Amino acid sequence: MLHIPALPYTREDRRALLDAWHGAVDQLDDLRRLIEEQGETEERLDREEWLVNRILAYRSQYRQQTPIYPLARCPFTGLELQLSIDTFGLDGPWWDYDDPVRQRTIYPETAFSLAGAVALAEPLEYTRHIVYPGPGVPYVLPRLLAQDDTAAVLSSVPIGGHRGFAITYFGYPPESERPIVDEWGRQGWDILRGQSPGWDTYPLVLEECDFDLVPWLESGKLLWIEPGDATLALRVGVDGCPYTGPAGTPSLQTLFEGGLS
Repeated sequence: MLHIPALPYTREDRRALLDAWHGAVDQLDDLRRLIEEQGETEERLDREEWLVNRILAYRSQYRQQTPIYPLARCPFTGLELQLSIDTFGLDGPWWDYDDPVRQRTIYPETAFSLAGAVALAEPLEYTRHIVYPGPGVPYVLPRLLAQDDTAAVLSSVPIGGHRGFAITYFGYPPESERPIVDEWGRQGWDILRGQSPGWDTYPLVLEECDFDLVPWLESGKLLWIEPGDATLALRVGVDGCPYTGPAGTPSLQTLFEGGLS
């Protein structure tokens, strides 16, 4: 079993880890094809078991070393949300839509949804997994802000050379308001909703997104955090807000093997 350091990985450590992980996966695929074509031997089965354990160890190491990023603050309670997120690039399996490798986040009990967007920059990473990072510009989902006791917090997250936008929804909506929306970059959601845990899936739908943030900022339903502000100070209103005109496309994006669609 690999030793798992307590400290987050550096960019170089992460690259070495992903390369070793991918290499082990490729070796396992080749070995299983060989077994299918030529049959099992004790040596091949031992090698298969060793590779599987190696891959699981790499997966565990990546999960535990993914950095913790200060993301948002609840407007109602003042509690902070610290998110374990791969900020080095979309090629990390944190961003694997079908099988994300993430630490389970302890959300404030008032946080009921985490959505997001990514303004992509060239060059795009080569990803071995499908990435659904959301639109290229920030947005709000009006149906999640329909009640008086709900609000959203918009913050900025570096993701390699890209600019990520996290939209965290806080409040006390009733259970009957489900569905929420899939958690940023993955299929489904399983964060706490008030006192009730749950898992469901409801993919982001472009027609539900409102990209005109100004009315939401003016109403106080959408608050924002200055990019890079580790204190997570909540700001209100349009004046000085850097999120009302960023470059990017207001459409859903899919990345796979270096291509964008």
